[in-house]
Amino acid sequence: MIDQLKILKELMNGNDSEIESMYGIILAVATNIIPCTILIFFYKRTYFIEWDLWKLILISISLTSPIFMLNYWLINIQISINILSSPEKLALQAYENISKNQTKKPFKKELEKDSDSRAREIIIDELYTTLTTRNKNILYITSKRMLFVFSVTLISFYYLNLTEYLLRNKLLIFIYIELIFFIIPIIRDWFDLKKRLRKYKKEEKITTIENEDIK
Repeated sequence: MIDQLKILKELMNGNDSEIESMYGIILAVATNIIPCTILIFFYKRTYFIEWDLWKLILISISLTSPIFMLNYWLINIQISINILSSPEKLALQAYENISKNQTKKPFKKELEKDSDSRAREIIIDELYTTLTTRNKNILYITSKRMLFVFSVTLISFYYLNLTEYLLRNKLLIFIYIELIFFIIPIIRDWFDLKKRLRKYKKEEKITTIENEDIK
């Protein structure tokens, strides 16, 4: 009975993973089509009406995909910074994963024997796993952020009767969007990381001085 339940759980987890992957792909496709389609609708409504669906989709993807790839890369950097800026969380997650997968009990004793090297191995392994399996999360984040930001911006300009201003200054508006929603958050996180690293170094220096005084 327990074995059958385990098999059922594995099948369900597999289906969930497939559904998530399909959702990510659909979301990414929608992100590459919808904002540019709205822009074509604003720019020349006759093109929007006259062109067939496949032509509209191909033009939208060809115009939006470079922006998508740029933002995917930017968010990739941001997530890398966030991973590196929280080593305690990463180490705790690594320890929990190892503890769950550990079949024999003397794991803590092994850690005590060679704590530094073992901890280093665990964290490197966890970091590698996190960095290699995060692509799906980055796809979700990029797609959701781009779909929301660009669509809301374009629709807002339309309802505020600023369509002409949008078409005249589309490059400038695009730069503002990239700065506010994609580039500035990375710079902020980078400075936070540098600040934390300085703090860790200072704390480490204090502890070494204290240890030397005790000796």
